[in-house]
Amino acid sequence: MNRERKSALILGLATGIAFVLALGMWLGHETHEAQAARIDPLTKAEGVQSLEEIELEHADPIQDRILAASTDAQTPATDPVDLRYWKFDLPELRVFRPEDQLTGTVLRANGQPAVRAGVYLAGHATRTNERGEFRIGIRSVFVGEEHEVWAFEPGSQPARVTVAKPLMLDAQPRPAVVLTLGAPVLSIQGRLMDSEHRPLVGWKLNLEDPTRISPASASDLGDYAEPLIENGSTSGRTTDSNGAFEWVGLMDREYHFTAFDPATLRSLQSPGLRAGARAVEIIAPPDTRVAELAGRLVGLDNTPIAGALVTLESTVGTGRRPPVSTDANGMFQMQWVPRTGVRILVQGDMITERPFELSNLDLDSLIVLTTARLCAVRITGLPEGPDLRVVHALTSWGSKWDVKWKENDVFRSATSLEFTGSAVPDLYLDERIVKLRLITRPGRGVQERAVALTPGTLTVVDW
Repeated sequence: MNRERKSALILGLATGIAFVLALGMWLGHETHEAQAARIDPLTKAEGVQSLEEIELEHADPIQDRILAASTDAQTPATDPVDLRYWKFDLPELRVFRPEDQLTGTVLRANGQPAVRAGVYLAGHATRTNERGEFRIGIRSVFVGEEHEVWAFEPGSQPARVTVAKPLMLDAQPRPAVVLTLGAPVLSIQGRLMDSEHRPLVGWKLNLEDPTRISPASASDLGDYAEPLIENGSTSGRTTDSNGAFEWVGLMDREYHFTAFDPATLRSLQSPGLRAGARAVEIIAPPDTRVAELAGRLVGLDNTPIAGALVTLESTVGTGRRPPVSTDANGMFQMQWVPRTGVRILVQGDMITERPFELSNLDLDSLIVLTTARLCAVRITGLPEGPDLRVVHALTSWGSKWDVKWKENDVFRSATSLEFTGSAVPDLYLDERIVKLRLITRPGRGVQERAVALTPGTLTVVDW
């Protein structure tokens, strides 16, 4: 009898456990459907039955450019798409908990909803739906700081509101925000003229002080306000045959820009110009270029460096002159060199590449440029094996320096050299290197060797 009771008890417990498991699976299924239903009012397309069927839609040039090759319809619905410096919380692919999101509406100046407007918050971005509504994840936004929420639509002044600290710190759903876009976008129209009032044709203009809207450290589409309110255009401007230019997509404030001539590398800095200004005339300073610049390139021991390439390049734009070579005495010459807005870059297989600013040099007399030579180093005595090894080169002041080596008779350069086993190529290092550091991975330790390098001599380091 006792045995029958025990059997019945065990059977009852097993049945109860099976029921609880089945109930949990059913509740999990319902939770998933509830999540899908919860995003339906804002983002779910007509006729979509599940999250797996939702396809990525991005029909505007700004988001197309940033999201190209970054995601597809198979992107998991757990994390925002992270491409370089921006995290895009795509509503078609993401379900947020109420406490992890900020919701709101973007309106045009006439009170109508702004459809597909961009919304940006501390490096995160999303788009509004057909009713101007949005949701954006804020779980990874820095806690304890205030952040500006920006809204953009090409052709209109942007809108912004500040998200206060309490909204970042509590665990409750955030109240919705409303962003109202401003008046039509502004522009600056003007002409560039020389000191004799002749038009400067083909000069390139670049904004010096665009409005940064992201904490990102690189200049990328989305970092600045102006490209987002001008249909995603990030290119500069070029003056026409009359020296005229127009810069569209500006906010209601003062701007500065630089201009340079790709042909001569001359440059200028504009005064402050208020957005909306018309018929502005900017007069370039007189042409004070050096007709002929003479220079000499030497090593740290003051001996001439022959066969190096010397290039004049703009510090304002992307223009540069074809390089000239140093002769047997390290001498070189350049014609019509601007006194400002340019620098000289020296390069060569067996020297350290180095730029030289010309604004601090006397260009009316011989200029002497100094750079370090490279020294050949051969590492021996490394054990065979599949371990990954990394070599760093260190200076006397503790900084890492570039490592150079040959690959198929072509020089390569990087901050370190990675290789496996004992097959390490000969290195070419700055003569100021005093130490080599060898890291063996994974977790096999770090070793260092002091070196004394001499240009023209092969240094062997036996590990």
